[in-house]
Order: sequence, then structure tokens, then C-alpha cells
Amino acid sequence: MVKLASDKYLELKKEVSRMASMANKRLVRLERNELTELPAYKSWQENGSIRFSVRGKDYNELQAEFWRLKNFLDNKTSLVRQANKFLKDMAKTTGIKYGNLTELKAKSKQFFELANKAKEYYKMANQSALALDYQKIWEQINTQIKEGDLKIGEGIETDELLERFLEKMKEVEKVEDNQEGYREDSSEWDFIKL
Repeated sequence: MVKLASDKYLELKKEVSRMASMANKRLVRLERNELTELPAYKSWQENGSIRFSVRGKDYNELQAEFWRLKNFLDNKTSLVRQANKFLKDMAKTTGIKYGNLTELKAKSKQFFELANKAKEYYKMANQSALALDYQKIWEQINTQIKEGDLKIGEGIETDELLERFLEKMKEVEKVEDNQEGYREDSSEWDFIKL
């Protein structure tokens, strides 16, 4: 039996439609549970916040939508249960203290706001290497929380936390070229070189 191109198109359209329905329901659940600061949702937002759909798409556009859906659905934080687990793991790693899930969501929101503001600060300061390495920003925020330099969710505005974070970062500098490590009381931050 010969498969026609239209059969392949309809088969793909059916699968993408099923995935789109699932993904859009997950988006609604994440919004309802105030989990919009997590990686899956943020990634969707950064790519234009366009709801998943098959309407009006040709075969190539359906393939592109399939991969966009696959990336979203494969991200564990697209599920509410996994998103909550991610928050708890993050709190454990960073040392964020919380009483219940609602408090954790509020504190993690401030954590993510601080990380985003730090990233924007480094972009504006023409320090693109620092802005690009989001993982390093997270690591430094984690370190400062553990050392007691930053207190997330203690009634302190995110802008004030950013100032404290940046002040502490001025004390961190790489020890030698091409080596990991930090030295106190210096003016450079060890980041990737471009």
C-alpha cells in the first residue's frame, strides 16, 4: 500500500493536535497554581507566549509545532506535581526556608525575579558573558543565601536584594586565568570568556 502525502499530513496533524491539547491544559494548570516562573513556562513565554495549535498550518509548520510541543511536554516542570517538586528541590539546594507550598512559591518567585534582574543588569552593563551564564548567576545567589548574605522572602524588595547581591559580587574574582576559584576583595567575577 502506498501512503499519500495527505495521509502523512493528517496523521501528523492528529498527533500534534493531541499534544497541543495536552500542552495547553498544562499551561492553564501552571497558571492556576501560580507556577509561571519555572523553566517550562518561562521558556514558552520567551518564545512568544503563543498557545499551541494546528490551525492553518502546513506540513512543515506542523513539524515545527511538533518539536515546540515536544520540548514543552518533555520539560518536567510543565507538570504541576513536578514543578512543585522542582521548587522544593531548589529550596533545599539554595537554603530557602519555607513553611508551606504557598510560602515557597512566593519566595521562589522573588528568587527568580532576582536572577532575572541580575541577568538584565549584566546585559545593560555590557557584560554579556555574565548575562549569558544564567547558571552562574543561580549558583552565586545560592551561595549568598547559604552564607546568610541574602534572605529571600523576608519582606525585602527585589531591587534591594539585587543591590546586596551585586555588592557581594564585587568581592568575588577569579584566582588565575583559566582556573576556577575566587579571591575576596576584588573587582572581577569568574565567568566564561567570549
